[in-house]
Amino acid sequence: MEYKNEGFEIFDRMIEDIEVAIARKIFKVRIKREGPSPHNRFGQRGNVSASHQQFESFDARQARRQGERQEARPQAVQIKRDEPKVGRNDPCPCGSGKKYKHCCGS
Repeated sequence: MEYKNEGFEIFDRMIEDIEVAIARKIFKVRIKREGPSPHNRFGQRGNVSASHQQFESFDARQARRQGERQEARPQAVQIKRDEPKVGRNDPCPCGSGKKYKHCCGS
């Protein structure tokens, strides 16, 4: 029982140390912006309607691409076996003399 209790205490301390390490790393994270800022030099937002139009055109292009992808996908075809399924412990059909699980089935 003493061994079990000591192990639990060590495990509990390890979990606590991990939580503290994660908290420290979160406070050190700095978010960097890439690209131009949406605000001009006076602190006002740029042309919202132009950016809205860009997103609409992006959505339209993406929808067209998804439509093309769906048309290009073949329909699901069920595969039927010509030969019976080889069991894991059956001899390998390649003729090596080993069990299938140790030869071609690994």
